[in-house]
Amino acid sequence: MADILYFLILKLAPDFAAIETGVGEALVVNAISKACGKNVKEIRALKKDEGDLGTVVQISKKTTGTLGGFFKKAKAVDDDKKYLKFNHVFSEFRRIASLSGQSSAAAKESVIVKLLQAGTNDEAKFVVRFLLKTMKTGAAEKTVLMALSRAITYTPPNKPTVMNTKKEIGSAAFVERCQLVEHAIKQAVCECPDYALIVKRLLVVGDDHLALPKLCRMRVGVPVKPMLAKPTTGVHVVLERFKDIEFTCEYKYDGFRGQVHYQRDKKTDGCKIFSRNLEDMTVAYPDVQRIVEELVAADETVNDFIIDSELVAYDTVADKILPFQNLSQRSRKHVNEKDLKTRVAIQAFDLIYLNGRSLLRETFAERRKILRSTFKENHGSFMLAVGKDTSNFEDLEAFLDASIKDCCEGLMVKTLTVNSTYEPSKRSFNWLKLKKDYLDGGLGDTVDLCVVGADHGQGKRTGWYCSYLMAAWNEELEQFQSVCKVGTGFSDEEFVKFKKQLDELVLTDDGPAESVRIK
Repeated sequence: MADILYFLILKLAPDFAAIETGVGEALVVNAISKACGKNVKEIRALKKDEGDLGTVVQISKKTTGTLGGFFKKAKAVDDDKKYLKFNHVFSEFRRIASLSGQSSAAAKESVIVKLLQAGTNDEAKFVVRFLLKTMKTGAAEKTVLMALSRAITYTPPNKPTVMNTKKEIGSAAFVERCQLVEHAIKQAVCECPDYALIVKRLLVVGDDHLALPKLCRMRVGVPVKPMLAKPTTGVHVVLERFKDIEFTCEYKYDGFRGQVHYQRDKKTDGCKIFSRNLEDMTVAYPDVQRIVEELVAADETVNDFIIDSELVAYDTVADKILPFQNLSQRSRKHVNEKDLKTRVAIQAFDLIYLNGRSLLRETFAERRKILRSTFKENHGSFMLAVGKDTSNFEDLEAFLDASIKDCCEGLMVKTLTVNSTYEPSKRSFNWLKLKKDYLDGGLGDTVDLCVVGADHGQGKRTGWYCSYLMAAWNEELEQFQSVCKVGTGFSDEEFVKFKKQLDELVLTDDGPAESVRIK
């Protein structure tokens, strides 16, 4: 069941496992070409017309049929029709993800070609769509979790009887039980985002919504979905929102959200760093690992912890934070600390786990107190977020200005005691972010840019240009230089209008079929 859940949300495993197929569109196009006996130009031309390579392979296979000799063991017979088994296809996807090295691209392509040849037209379509993460099922992860809760409630695996009458399913009691199970599953996913483990536990506890969260608690080495903040447009909004409630303000650092895990154990001793998307970024930050090792070396009473922090680029000579761009240029693989040009500092702002104890249900005031009393700052490497407890309008504005001068984005405003537990994965009004560019009448500005390129649309935008490459004129070099891409905020009518206008300015060349250059 867990594999089916991962398939529906376009994943092969939990995010922290970092298992990806690593397959791009060019490789899929080549595979379709070989599987269907068409040249690459034909496939790309069809892609331009259809806007979806899944549809392209479905159309292309109609002229080639299914090569039934491949992997007969992987077939299941149903009403005299042969289909690929899901377990086999999913294991092939994982095999693709495991391939690495110099000849891995060719090996991956070979696996994909065989799957496309063996599958029916529809099967090939969804193989391609999964690989390119364009399934178009219309089912987001929340929908899948809702379906899981309904399935468990409808047929509880730990109960001999099955509730299957329309009357029972439509009852208020059944609906309430579904909601309780769904809430329990979501809570489990937030603290332990591993569907294989959650499904395993569900098959034991069934629809017992109280038992599941107890069996899927957070643990060091498995990232927790981070708590997020709501944007706000001014100091007055903050004061109105938190009227008669204790709150604090902290610098909002311009860096990389890093969830730092540490465990002092002979077998699993060490540090791990996870991104806000739960990706394992440990190998990219050997300097952060060293900082953590130095931190725990000074206090042997700390056995394990999970710290929520912002990793920032830091200039130790000028003693200031550097822009995020200095950090974003860092490689994600094979990073050697000796080769790093930019130093990193940990700006810790929350503590959610310490010495085997979850702090999620503690107030922020208590979590902050434990953080400050447990860890000693080391200026330039490990620092606690700069904060200020105030409800004065002038003090808040002055603190906001100070954060900008100190190379931060603005402020994070958090409740201290009321509704101040850590809520994984939730964008809560109990955390507000106050940035200069969010403020009413803030630093917004306009720039004049020119369209120099465009991408052909896919899906709903097939036949239009879905995004535009914008450029500014450099007077010194006397040429246009690209600045950004723009693809949102337009109506369907505007997309049609822009397409007609730009078609007259398209430069014909031998560039990729996915895009065009504009005069």
